[in-house]
Amino acid sequence: MIMQSSGKWNGDAEDKGIQTSEDYRFYAISAEYPEFSNKDKTLVLQFSVKHEQKLDCGSGYVKLLGGDVDQKKFGGDTPYR
Repeated sequence: MIMQSSGKWNGDAEDKGIQTSEDYRFYAISAEYPEFSNKDKTLVLQFSVKHEQKLDCGSGYVKLLGGDVDQKKFGGDTPYR
């Protein structure tokens, strides 16, 4: 399950992000974003991950996808550019 939370350690309890409910699982979430162009400009994408549990390993990543993605089938094998 994915929920919103400020987590155990926070500077502002109202500043919430995505929190997963089980350790050592793969989670995926997607959101449609309006079409835009950054032609001749640098695209900067920033996100942060806070691991509050004592994991042996953990990671997070962002996939930038084209408009031809079926969000109902979105997952780890979804191609990206």
